[in-house]
Amino acid sequence: MTSVTQTQPTLKLQDENIGSLNLKSDSQPATAAPLTINLDQHFGDWRDDLARDGFVILKGAIPRERALAYRQSFFDWVEKWGMGFDQKDSSTWVPEKIPVVRKGGMFHHSVGHEAFVWEVRQEQGILDAFTKLWGTDELLVSFDGANLSLPGDMQDPDQPAWWHVDQDPEKRGCICVQGLVNLNYNGPKDGGLRVLKNSHKLNDEYFTKVWNGTDGVRLPKDIQESDFFGFTEPILKWFYKNGCEWIKPEMEPGDLVLWDSRTAHYNVPPLGEVDRCAVYTCYAPATTCIPEQLSIKQQLFKERKMTTHWPCTFLSPKTSIVLRDGKQCPYTHYEPFDEPEQTDKLLKLAGIKPY
Repeated sequence: MTSVTQTQPTLKLQDENIGSLNLKSDSQPATAAPLTINLDQHFGDWRDDLARDGFVILKGAIPRERALAYRQSFFDWVEKWGMGFDQKDSSTWVPEKIPVVRKGGMFHHSVGHEAFVWEVRQEQGILDAFTKLWGTDELLVSFDGANLSLPGDMQDPDQPAWWHVDQDPEKRGCICVQGLVNLNYNGPKDGGLRVLKNSHKLNDEYFTKVWNGTDGVRLPKDIQESDFFGFTEPILKWFYKNGCEWIKPEMEPGDLVLWDSRTAHYNVPPLGEVDRCAVYTCYAPATTCIPEQLSIKQQLFKERKMTTHWPCTFLSPKTSIVLRDGKQCPYTHYEPFDEPEQTDKLLKLAGIKPY
C-alpha cells in the first residue's frame, strides 16, 4: 500500500441532505494540508516509474472502443452548440465555430459535468489507478475539464508562460497527482502533453534554494488558479542543467497518463491531421476534504460549475464569464447538454453521498 502522511484530527460532518462523512479538521480550513505520497519507497509496479520520472502511462485503462466512443460524444457535444461546426467537414474545424478554448483546454461551459465526462471519471480502470496510488477507494474527483485540439488550430508550441507546474512553489512534496484520459491516437506530430522528465525531483530544491522569488509567472492567491506557476527560460535552464528533458508521451485511445503536480508540463497543438481529445481526471481521498471545502464542492456540483484539478482542497469555481477576442462570448453554456446519470458511484465521487 502507498505510504501517505496526514496530521489533521478527525471531524464528523452531519447534514440532513448528505448524511455523515468522516472528514479532517484544520485550524485554517481553507488551506488544510492534503495527504503526501512518499515516493522514496519501492512499489514494484508503475508507481516506481511515476516516482522516478514524474509521470507514467497506464496502457488501456479504458478499452479502446469505449475511449473512441467518448471521443465521438465529445464531437457530438461541439456540434450541439450550433456554431457551424460539422464533425464530418474539417473545413469547419476552426476556432470561431467551436466553444472558447484555451490552448485546446475546455474549462468552462459545464463540459466538466457532461454525461460522457462523468462516464469517463467512473471508468473502473481509472478509479483502480488512483485507488492504488492513494491506498483507498474512497475518493473524490475534481470537476475539471477536457481538451479538444483540432488540426489547423496552429499556435506556437513553445509559449514561455505555458511551461508550468500546477502546484504552488510554497507547497512541498507529492500532494497531488494529475491524470489525463486519452481518447484518440497521439503520435509524434499529434497534439498532446509534454512533460519535463525528472523535474518533480528538483522542484523543492529549486524553490527553496535557488528561486529568487520574482522570476516566473505566479497568479494572485485570491483567484481559482493560484496553484499555477509558469516557468520562464531562466528557470528552465536550471532544470536542463540538472538533467531534465522534455518528453512527449505517445498514447493510444484509452491510455491514462499520470503526473506529479510538481512536474513541469505543457501541451502542444496538432502538427498533423489527427485531433487531440482528452478528459482531465484527478482524485484524492475523501478524508482530506474538510467540511468547509465539502460544502463548496457540493454547491459547485449542484450548480454544475467547474474547478481546477484539485479534488478536495483549494476549491473555488471557474469564472462564469468566457471571453472571446477580449469580449464576453455570446456563446456560453451554464449547464450540461446531457445530464449525467446520478449513480451511487457518481454521487460519492462528487462528495454528495458519503462513503
